[in-house]
Amino acid sequence: MNATKLTADQFGAYYFQLSQIAMYGENLALGRPVTASSSYESPAEGWGAAAATDGSWLSALGTPMGWSSGGSTDPHHTEYLTVDLQAQVPIKDVTLYGRTDGGLTGQCFPVNFEIRCSSDPSFSTFTTLASKAGYPTPDGQPQIFGFTPVTTRYVRVQVSQLSADDHGSYRAQISEIQVHAA
Repeated sequence: MNATKLTADQFGAYYFQLSQIAMYGENLALGRPVTASSSYESPAEGWGAAAATDGSWLSALGTPMGWSSGGSTDPHHTEYLTVDLQAQVPIKDVTLYGRTDGGLTGQCFPVNFEIRCSSDPSFSTFTTLASKAGYPTPDGQPQIFGFTPVTTRYVRVQVSQLSADDHGSYRAQISEIQVHAA
């Protein structure tokens, strides 16, 4: 933990104080490979599937923005983002981050989606860990989906309803996905 700006008290002493700290299991998705049904790849704008596991969940133009599916005129089609944890590991929750870039915060976060896991990269068999319908646009805070711990290798966000960007194109966008160890 680093403090970048401390404030002096009335005697000129500097303190680092916390009122609360939350600890999570290790983020097993950090730096792991991802695959996607489609991906808008634009390094200049910061979009790319690999940016969904780079550890940067704050998005702003010129920085890693995360994963964006390709655009569509149909909000009701399937898109997915899959993380390969590269080993069978026990997990207890998945955290998704939406966009945090000013007036576009939360834009294109999935509306209807499932979080799934599998030991099979094709997901011919899978377990649904969370299922959400009509999910509200997040306000820049992490969206944490907890479940009974499972052991798995692959974690997928399977989106069945997308939301519109400011140009009227329907997309699924996730700034960062974290998968926490049980």
